[in-house]
Amino acid sequence: MAVAAFRSVASTSYASRANTAVSAPAGIVNGDILIAIIFLGQSGGTAPAAPTAPSGFTQVGTYTTVTESGSSFSARFGVFWKRAASESGPYTFTHSTASTQAAIAVYSGALASGSPVDVSSQNSGTLSPGTTLTATGVTTTVADDLLILAAHNWDASGTLTPPTGMTERFDGLVYFADVAQASAGASGNKTQTLASNNPWAAFLVALKPAVGGGSSTPQTVTVGSSTGVTLRKVGGKVISAACADVTALVKRSNKAVSTASATATVAARQAFKSIIATSTSVASASRQARKVVTAASSGAVILAKTVSKAMSVTSVTSTIANATRAFLKTISVTASGTVSLSKHAGKVISLSAAGAVTMTKAVGRRFSVVSSGAVSLGKQILKRFSVSSTTAVVVAVMNAVTVVINTTVGAAVTIRKAVVHSVAVVSSASVTVRRGMAIRVSAGATASVLLGKVIAKALAVSASTLADIIRILGNAPATATKRVASVVNELRRVAVPFISRTLSVTGLSRSAIIPSEEE
Repeated sequence: MAVAAFRSVASTSYASRANTAVSAPAGIVNGDILIAIIFLGQSGGTAPAAPTAPSGFTQVGTYTTVTESGSSFSARFGVFWKRAASESGPYTFTHSTASTQAAIAVYSGALASGSPVDVSSQNSGTLSPGTTLTATGVTTTVADDLLILAAHNWDASGTLTPPTGMTERFDGLVYFADVAQASAGASGNKTQTLASNNPWAAFLVALKPAVGGGSSTPQTVTVGSSTGVTLRKVGGKVISAACADVTALVKRSNKAVSTASATATVAARQAFKSIIATSTSVASASRQARKVVTAASSGAVILAKTVSKAMSVTSVTSTIANATRAFLKTISVTASGTVSLSKHAGKVISLSAAGAVTMTKAVGRRFSVVSSGAVSLGKQILKRFSVSSTTAVVVAVMNAVTVVINTTVGAAVTIRKAVVHSVAVVSSASVTVRRGMAIRVSAGATASVLLGKVIAKALAVSASTLADIIRILGNAPATATKRVASVVNELRRVAVPFISRTLSVTGLSRSAIIPSEEE
């Protein structure tokens, strides 16, 4: 866990004024925590009325009031916090005329949702309290809190020394200092030596880290917005985001994550366990989204880099439903556009697309593709394999075990390089099987059939036009048929030297049987 870190501070001078406006501190980033303090004083024996804080600020504790000894000058002091969201400043405390000074300190890396204040204390010394300011100690509930001393004195000297171990952030009539507390527990009092025996007030505010043990880990984070929603850096457990614009979840979103967006949805970097993204535009999940991933989108869906276990993607447009690098276990993709899965998609894979389907590199075990466009499958598609397409089908490089390919509407089928065990192909166009087809091979086509280079054991070929058998048909009987002229004697003279057992041939033209060293 990282402790919240000081980013910057801004302040006003000490002066008499109606309303006090503080400029925005430098470098504010959405999600930062702003801590604001204000001192108001006046003569007359009573402290000024409480001001109205700037929009979005929440008060920590209550106001303190003190009075100077032997004088009618009295003062009020308050502390407030706000989580940054598109900040621009200035921040105005609204009040009647009084002598005031205000300051705002900005801290990054605090708890991302809910109140960032773990615990707080407040203390004050009035009249002649001595020269020691004492911020009452607190007992933190989580590790890595940041303790912030927010105080006022009567000196405005700019020469004070912070309490032991603390780092000074602003020294005026109002004062900021802070220190990290590594372990949960008692902080002890924080004391400071003042220049004079005059009134003071001191708050000790413990700021939670972005992720902590116990109560610092957000159990449920719910975000609703008509514009952008961004959850980043360690959102914990259940996260739900509903947005009419962009939704972004980045860096260690844990356990269940649910996003709904009318435009883009992005979940990136170590989103764990259940992820559900619903979008009418682009949905993107990248880098180690694990366990259950569900993405529904009317635009493109992109899932990249080690999405594992169960994954379901539905898209209504050009789902580039693009899933790359180490997709494991169950993958289901439905798209009315193209589908592309590459690099190590494993175990159960089901693809349904109205456009093209492309699978590359190490797809394993059960694999099913239904497409009205082209289907291209390359490099190490293993075990049970089923493809149905209304256009072309290409299967390349080491397709193994059981392969079933069924195409309609004049679609060509090409299988090449080491497809083994059972292969069944049905096509209304041409069928080409070449290089290292083994054991049982069955091909049926209404156009040409080409079987080339080391097709072994049981072989059945049926074609209404051409059937070409090239180079080494072996082991079990093979049958090739074609309804044209009968030139059986010429066929035997060419084909038999390459066959280890018997060949039964019905009706082949001599031009259909051409012994060749090439495909």
